[in-house]
Amino acid sequence: MLPQKHYLVMQRARALQPLVRKKPDGAARLALTILYLWQRESFPALVRRAPRPDKRLILEPKITSFANWLSESNLLDGAFWLSSAYALWVGDGVRTERAMFFTPPELSTRLIDNLVRNKASLTHHVWMDPASGGAAFLAPVAMRMASELHDRGMRPKAILKHIASHLIGNDIDPTLASMSTQFLRMALCKEITEAGFEPRFEVLKVDALSRLKRYRSKIDVVICNPPYRKMVAAEVSQHSGGYNDVIVGQPNLYGLFFKLALQLLRQDGVAGLVTPTSFMSGLYFSPLRTYLLKNADTVQLDIVTKRDGIFAEAALETVISILKKQKPKATSTRKTRVFAFDKENGFTNIGHCVLPNSGLAWPVPRDKGDAATIRAVNGTPFRLKDYGYRVRIGAFVWNRDQRQTFRSIRGASKSRALIPLIWSSDIRQSGRLEFGRLHHEDDSAKFVDMGQKNHSSIVCRPCVALQRVTSPEQPRRLVGAPVSREFLQRYGGVVGENHVVFLEQVDSKPLLSPSQLAAVLRSEPIDRIFRCIAGAINVSVFELNQLPLPNPQVLARLLRKGMNVNDAIDNAFRKQHRVHRPKA
Repeated sequence: MLPQKHYLVMQRARALQPLVRKKPDGAARLALTILYLWQRESFPALVRRAPRPDKRLILEPKITSFANWLSESNLLDGAFWLSSAYALWVGDGVRTERAMFFTPPELSTRLIDNLVRNKASLTHHVWMDPASGGAAFLAPVAMRMASELHDRGMRPKAILKHIASHLIGNDIDPTLASMSTQFLRMALCKEITEAGFEPRFEVLKVDALSRLKRYRSKIDVVICNPPYRKMVAAEVSQHSGGYNDVIVGQPNLYGLFFKLALQLLRQDGVAGLVTPTSFMSGLYFSPLRTYLLKNADTVQLDIVTKRDGIFAEAALETVISILKKQKPKATSTRKTRVFAFDKENGFTNIGHCVLPNSGLAWPVPRDKGDAATIRAVNGTPFRLKDYGYRVRIGAFVWNRDQRQTFRSIRGASKSRALIPLIWSSDIRQSGRLEFGRLHHEDDSAKFVDMGQKNHSSIVCRPCVALQRVTSPEQPRRLVGAPVSREFLQRYGGVVGENHVVFLEQVDSKPLLSPSQLAAVLRSEPIDRIFRCIAGAINVSVFELNQLPLPNPQVLARLLRKGMNVNDAIDNAFRKQHRVHRPKA
């Protein structure tokens, strides 16, 4: 979906990086000078009110070349590339703080289409983007507004006045806000030229989360690609008063923009947001999920996996969420339409789902057939704890842990409490544990001295070791291997590096052994279910504990009869309503 030339464009932008370092505002000067040259070449009628260029930069051949290249692109593509280049020029610190990842035009088009299909009007409603960046939404919305108003017989000057009063932008970065205003002028160049009139566009330069109160309940349509990053403690404290009902710990900044969007909307207004999928399942997003289901109908979700390349520099599974503001309600049974994107077919309707109200992870289809899978497991009460296992995270952090490590037991003092150290790379896709593989982090760390044999971080019971970090592109999301009783007895237990998750047996006689549980987790049905509730790359304790599983008694009986694991799981789910859950 994202053009393959992204990396070539960024190479062009990096070649200009030395020109930025000469002055503190170098990135802004460079971006605005290129914007001026672009307008001078392609929009000469607008140059009189173009941004003031840096006269020294105008003479640089590489800058002129970049501007000429932009002038050969269509407006929306060029705006995306220049905004992305500016994000590179400001440097890693500012780019990370302001989370500068911009929306490609193809995704902007999809989001606007979704909003219009859900009763957002381009001719009557007031639209707002509270984090407008490089006008990825403002410019195409303005163009579509102008087109529809023209078709209704409105004159150019009236069109410009209407758009100026019905389209509002905002960005905390003043340079991006200035660029957005210029992109709006360029998008409406034809109308401006014909009318001989320059509208005053409302593009603000404030902190959206605290400075947009006067717009609350006054906006008909909110469209937004909010910043994505973990909030620092000072920010959490700053915003806790207004957003305390969606904040837990140090949340991701984008979660607060969901609440902001609903606060800005009038009753029955509609919002469209482009975000990571992590809010649909993460533990710290539980209050947000509860808030959304109480105050809005989630009418549509469009899923775009990382492999389809929406944000080239962000390893994220992405979702377009369409929300309709409603009066607060205790429960919701509304069905949410779900679409999934692939490069060959674009967005395809893959069914619908009903989202749980209690803050639990949202089971959302990712592919054809998933909707039926979710319905088949809906209502099953069984989780890992019903199988007699608990989830534990590996306690050894390789680049911070001060405990001494060894490549082998030989030569070490017998008084040491040396315990095997399990790494994520020891756990193979085949389902085997290959202890002792070489690791690029620290080739000597095969055993760790825990100080005492009964240390609480040592896993002494039979268990399954899982990779904690996987990705949607892997053949399996739950990559696990059993740790045998013999291995544990030989060494007195195991310790995991913190990219390892253990499912530790806490029942002395579980219905499924660790080997059987590992096979169940690696199965096709469970893989599909887990993908539907886990969008982030981490395999979290929260998601594992919420993973719907079939009745363990039924499953164990079917496996004893020799049924293969995939068929046994499917059959056990089908029988779930006829077998009662075992008492705790």
